[in-house]
Amino acid sequence: LAPEVGEVTRNPSAYYNKTIAVKGEVEDIVSPTAFRLDEDGLDGVIDNRDLLVLNPNTGQTVQDDQAIVVTGVL
Repeated sequence: LAPEVGEVTRNPSAYYNKTIAVKGEVEDIVSPTAFRLDEDGLDGVIDNRDLLVLNPNTGQTVQDDQAIVVTGVL
C-alpha cells in the first residue's frame, strides 16, 4: 500500500497492522529517532496533519524539508 500522508492521518485504522510506503517531506525533526512527515506542497492547508515517524535505526539521518519515502507497519 502507498497511501498519502493525509490518508493515513485522517483514517489511521484503515492501515493498522499493514505495511505501507508513504511519500512526504520531513516537516520537523523531533528527536534522533523521530520526525514528522508532511505531504509535499500542502503547508497551510486546513486539516493538514503531519505523520509522526519513529525510526529505530539512528544510523539513518534525515534533514528538514527532505523529500523521502518511509516504509513500515502502522
